[in-house]
Amino acid sequence: MSVLSPIFIAPNSYAHQHRLKSFGNFISQEEFEIASKQTDSPSALVIFIGGFCDSFSRGIFNAFYLFQHQFFWKFYITFNGRSYFMPLIQECSQTNLPLFVIAHSWGANELLIALQKKQSCLIHYLLTLDAVGYRPILHRPTGIQYWENIFVHNHWTLINRANIAALIGHAKKNIALADCNTPIYAPFHHNSIHAMLNASKLQSKIIEYSSSTI
Repeated sequence: MSVLSPIFIAPNSYAHQHRLKSFGNFISQEEFEIASKQTDSPSALVIFIGGFCDSFSRGIFNAFYLFQHQFFWKFYITFNGRSYFMPLIQECSQTNLPLFVIAHSWGANELLIALQKKQSCLIHYLLTLDAVGYRPILHRPTGIQYWENIFVHNHWTLINRANIAALIGHAKKNIALADCNTPIYAPFHHNSIHAMLNASKLQSKIIEYSSSTI
């Protein structure tokens, strides 16, 4: 499978209904099948959108794979899967279930571009992780209820492949339109997904949601 071929992983119930299944690169069929086995009756949804070559670096994929919550359906899509993730986000936002979206690097850029064109998508919590991109974010999509942005404070502090890629991709850093901006510092870098998730409010937002359902 080409690095530019979109990869889409969804719960079995959703995948069977829509007949969309895919795996490839450094994601095995076994991992795909394990990740697809989820509850048939979700009360919340979470979409993980990877950056460039995430199916090789497995930064966001690993976060998706390890994410376990009895109330959630989880989805994984690579950065170039806009043909999948925009219809998916639209469908999810119409279910009236809380929708959480986590997007990294170029995946965050593609998502933000798409959301500026599709104002009707309702997202309960958006988490962008060190977003990159050449186009400016001109306005905040109206459907985002809470937007948190985590970014690398200074990519030049640690020169490695990940930070160089972020610099070439034009890292957005602080995004004024987000509700909350939090920097991380070296030795963490552009692909330090675990550190960025730990620095975010993701877990507290999930706990807040879970408490409201009890």
